[in-house]
Amino acid sequence: MPTASTARRAIAVIAAGGALALPASAMAAEQVTISPIKLTGTLGGPAALTLGLNVTNSLGGVPSPLAGVATIELPQGGIYNAQGFTTCPLATITAAIGTPPVCPADSRVATGSATGQAVIGGTEITEPAVLDAYLVKRSPLTLEFWGNGTSPIAETLTFPATFGPGSSPYGEQVSIQVPTITSVPGGPDVSITEIEASIKDTRSVTTTKTVKVGGRSEKKRVKTTVGLITLPKRCPGTLHWGTNLMFQDGTSATATATSACP
Repeated sequence: MPTASTARRAIAVIAAGGALALPASAMAAEQVTISPIKLTGTLGGPAALTLGLNVTNSLGGVPSPLAGVATIELPQGGIYNAQGFTTCPLATITAAIGTPPVCPADSRVATGSATGQAVIGGTEITEPAVLDAYLVKRSPLTLEFWGNGTSPIAETLTFPATFGPGSSPYGEQVSIQVPTITSVPGGPDVSITEIEASIKDTRSVTTTKTVKVGGRSEKKRVKTTVGLITLPKRCPGTLHWGTNLMFQDGTSATATATSACP
């Protein structure tokens, strides 16, 4: 399973004097929901998107850690491209430990947060982390997430997300290579229970447009504002969203949701 190439761990004193406990999710029934979905913008123009995932264990306790590839299904009609955005070298992102990578400002295309949980020494710990996503490749559109948590376990992880064609009723599928998030030596891996990410940055690009001047067609250079996500010119109706997650205990969970056009 792909893991981040860089990580550090400054272990807090959270299991002193006690044996490391296995997660309470060994026989978990994982469930995932897509919430919230916030899509704003004007038809035919750039869009701002906030998407959240919540993972729970219906039997109680901490869900099993994520594993393999997680997929996010995005609605039909939208255009997903990186026109006008600058890339950041992958090596720059993976080398950043503890502090964000020094990338071009316009290569950071998404920001967000995540919550991790694990049971260590009979105590359930919860760790918040920040998430940033940087553009590393325009085609296929590929992002590299940089995640960093500081307490009770300090750890930095990076992992890729690649955009590709989806199947009806979806238009685009985002495939995320899920990393293993370790806790203390010999302890259980950390489970992700919440993720929220926002894509809202726009860029100004210059394009050539044909216009009519005195009955003649002339080419004119014009500036246009573009986003990583461009809404369709006409609303396709109900927008469909979906996700599929796999877990270390061998189970998987799917979720779907719908929303209206902005």
